Amino acid sequence: MLKAHSFGIIRRYSLAITIIILLIAGLIGRVMLSDQVQGSNGLFSGLPWLDRTPVTLFFGDSTGQFLVPVSRTFSGAEASPHSISEAVLDGPEGNTGLVNFIPEGTRINSISIKDGIVEIDLSPEFLEADNQFASLALTNSLLSSPGVDRVITSVDGTLIDRSDLGNRLMYYVMDELLIAVPVRAKDVQSALAAFLDGPEIPELVGLPSDVRLLQSDFDPGNGLLSLNFTYTDSVQALGIDYPDTMRQVLIGLIATLTDFPEVQAVTLDFEGHARLGLGQCADLLRAPQIKPAVLNDERLLTR
Repeated sequence: MLKAHSFGIIRRYSLAITIIILLIAGLIGRVMLSDQVQGSNGLFSGLPWLDRTPVTLFFGDSTGQFLVPVSRTFSGAEASPHSISEAVLDGPEGNTGLVNFIPEGTRINSISIKDGIVEIDLSPEFLEADNQFASLALTNSLLSSPGVDRVITSVDGTLIDRSDLGNRLMYYVMDELLIAVPVRAKDVQSALAAFLDGPEIPELVGLPSDVRLLQSDFDPGNGLLSLNFTYTDSVQALGIDYPDTMRQVLIGLIATLTDFPEVQAVTLDFEGHARLGLGQCADLLRAPQIKPAVLNDERLLTR
């Protein structure tokens, strides 16, 4: 009788503890979700293990031919232009297989931010870069820093003229990685048209060439861009045969369009289809998608 009574008490305590744990877990989940939507200003944002900001750094693939965005998390205090610049100069993690476009030995002479504009002055080693990607890597890494809208780069006080570079990045797919390609695009519609034209480099994958835009609506009030594309046999085949690639292509399209500050979210539709292929992309369709917080998670690239 005593054992049964003790067992009943234990069961009641266990149930109470379980309920408390579930309530705490639910509260943390709601706060973390709120932080993702509103930024890292939630109830637990002061805790170091929760106060994390994803920042996209740009490096190169193993051949040094392509610009690769890599998402790395910083603490709230570390997600500053100076820390991000240092991270780009230091290069990728050693076991990711990526390379650094910034010449070795490049140092930061000075860096400041005012009214969303970062001014960074570098040592002469920066000019030893043998391609355009060094400037693109540094500039776009800084633009992923919270509150940065423009980057002005100089070397020992002399401004660097990079007017020959594309003013936007377009994200395509290669071997399941998102690859950033510079392109000249004056507005969202020209960027979208360029994306649909497809990449000029055969190794990169975008939407199938027979996909056409049926309708495009933009609401300047809330920054929502709604797009409806043709649902073709090649779209279905890509979704079925290569679902991960199809998903990355859609994320790349969303990232390309939300790089424009006026576009807060994108809705993708393919003639009313709720899924592409077997449904791995269903969560990206027919619902507003904000700018992806993570592109090529660095932790998943380690070998």
